[in-house]
Amino acid sequence: DKNKKMIIVPQFLHARPFVKDFAEIRIDSVTEGIIDNKGKIVTAFGRDTTVWVSKNGIIYVEFYNKDIIIKLREMNGEWVTSQKYIIDERFSEGFYIAKKGKLFGLIDKNEKVILPFKFKDISPPDEKGFVRFVKKNVKIIFVDSSTKRALLTIPKKYKVDHFHNDLASVSLAKKKSSLSGFINRTGKIEIPLIYKKTSIFINGLCEVSNNIKTGFINTKGDTVISFKYGSPINLQNGYINYRQPLKSTLYDLSDKEIIINKFYDINYID
Repeated sequence: DKNKKMIIVPQFLHARPFVKDFAEIRIDSVTEGIIDNKGKIVTAFGRDTTVWVSKNGIIYVEFYNKDIIIKLREMNGEWVTSQKYIIDERFSEGFYIAKKGKLFGLIDKNEKVILPFKFKDISPPDEKGFVRFVKKNVKIIFVDSSTKRALLTIPKKYKVDHFHNDLASVSLAKKKSSLSGFINRTGKIEIPLIYKKTSIFINGLCEVSNNIKTGFINTKGDTVISFKYGSPINLQNGYINYRQPLKSTLYDLSDKEIIINKFYDINYID
């Protein structure tokens, strides 16, 4: 813990950071599993299996060469198993985004189809209850998760991602090399389509790039950190981790260098 008291003794070949009281671990060369914040193994599986924890703390187990496709553990400890469909993500309590072939729909925990498999993509409700549906003809609709009322329909010429901080990345659908910008929840273009690549807004900042360099903009489209970084780059907990071959440099959000080219890599900034 923060006082350097050993909470979970070294016993695993590999471990990842905790997400909502759960962490992914590798027990031996063939066994992956999940532990809770006391170090107790919640679940473990051997060959032909992948185990991971979602950002919401839900445990997923994917099987290969078996009848069970996906096994999912809810936060209350209940296991949900699918033998017909691939469970892609939890939609809401008791309902799941599932995949059949190349199309998505909604099922309940008993594998009953709630919404037919006719969408190219479905996203779970965001912080404002917007659900993103992408139809086969690339028509994107945002729906209120409570009232089921259509809130926003995107013209076919645009390709739109999920909303974060009330902004969603937008680009022209039919152009492979089209530039990107951002729309607000009314569909109005808030930040012009002038960037080669965009990310999502985290704490009011978004990583964007022109043809050569990467910088950061705020929700008004103002450049907060100039375009001077190459790739890859990582914004995490108020710091910029700029990785270059054989070295990493850590900056704060005022562009001040905190750790300069001292380490091969820096991870999990807290």
